[in-house]
Amino acid sequence: MIPTQATLSLQSFFTRPADDQLALLDNEQPLSYTEVVNKSLTLASTIARSEEQYWGLYCEDTGHFIISLLALLAAGKTICLPANNQPGTLADLANHAAILLTDSHGDGFTGHCYQLPQLNTIVKDESFEPRTARASLIFFTSGSSGNPKAVHKQLWQLENEIQAQEQKWGETLENPVILACVAHQHIYGILFRILWPLLARRTIDTHQHQYPESLLAAIAQHDKVAVIASPAQLERLPKELNWSVCKHRVTAVFSSGAPLQARFAAEAQRCFSVLPLEILGSTESGGVAWRQQHCEPASLNAWQPLPGVHVQLDDNGLLTVFSPWLDNPEDCCVMGDRAEIIADHGFLLKGRADQIVKIEGKRVSLTEISQRLSDHYLVERTALTVLEMARQQLGAIVVLTDEGKAILNKQGRLAIARLLKKTLSQYFEAVTLPRKWRFVEIMPVNAQGKLVHSELARLFTTGLPSEATDEDNG
Repeated sequence: MIPTQATLSLQSFFTRPADDQLALLDNEQPLSYTEVVNKSLTLASTIARSEEQYWGLYCEDTGHFIISLLALLAAGKTICLPANNQPGTLADLANHAAILLTDSHGDGFTGHCYQLPQLNTIVKDESFEPRTARASLIFFTSGSSGNPKAVHKQLWQLENEIQAQEQKWGETLENPVILACVAHQHIYGILFRILWPLLARRTIDTHQHQYPESLLAAIAQHDKVAVIASPAQLERLPKELNWSVCKHRVTAVFSSGAPLQARFAAEAQRCFSVLPLEILGSTESGGVAWRQQHCEPASLNAWQPLPGVHVQLDDNGLLTVFSPWLDNPEDCCVMGDRAEIIADHGFLLKGRADQIVKIEGKRVSLTEISQRLSDHYLVERTALTVLEMARQQLGAIVVLTDEGKAILNKQGRLAIARLLKKTLSQYFEAVTLPRKWRFVEIMPVNAQGKLVHSELARLFTTGLPSEATDEDNG
């Protein structure tokens, strides 16, 4: 049973006695917990006067976002969270929300747009009482293609998941300052970067550390920190930086969005002096499982369900999740991952079910091809996409290691593409091998560090950067 004192509910967060502990570490205006509560309830008392239930929220500044998020939750509103503030995205948001609360522009949004600076002068209604029981959030999944899917979450679902996280890792975190490399607009950022720290009374650094140099400088300023990161960021840690500053300071590094390759987990441990804690989940399922890759081969590092979560396989071998933070805990969530259940309730992932395609009439696992390529000493990261041409064929997008780049510069793109195809030919029939190749510096990823699948195919149809090539050498 999860201890009731582990974290607060959001309702009790607003009614707890005054607390001068530092909540938000911001270069412009550090805020205590008392100040955070007062600011958010002041804004909430104005928001609550509106009869509109659905509010969009987009803030570039994390401090603004936290106060606005708490205010909307206290007012019992349904919060719609767009992934960005591009005009097209905000135009789509107007189909879900009547009002947009933002510290940025509202270009493209056809409803009412409230700018935060205009609301900072409001006076708190002292009679206002928080009504978090009515609050909910709508997230928009990025998906692999097509329009984003709206996923509705009740506040209690997030609170239950936070309780499980605190039960699992709260004591080992040692009350750190929370440093984030990821954005705050998606469910991973909101849970790990904002709500969990706030409800557990930890201090949040509101700056998003997009570069390792910035992250290291922040780590050096504190006795204890926890880092919220993504696989894409952990796979690009410069070896030449002075990572010794992390020793005895970093209590945990969290990673979510995609499985981290074992070699990058080991490199992250070398840098931070702790192994990354990988979190498996989705917007629909919430958090499902965790792992730390202690040894090779990676297949020995099974995923373990989070406290309260049970997993099994459906008739098609897909991972099926039973969780206390699903919309209906009696139901299940079938994920798009093939898996194998092993001892001690753990499981191994066997690739995405939607990564099985037919090339020349033959079934091919894009996950398996990608893994074989990633195992090559010249390859740092890879992704595959199906190209709809005169006949379907595969395109491979590859980030090379330093050694791979040296061979590329010396021998050329055609030579290295043929070398990689020769390796794949040991496992796959010739007609199923990638026929077109792109060699890029970084993969196209979104703010959550996830691959943008629609951009993969576009690499083969648009103008190419100098490091890319079009090698139809099949």
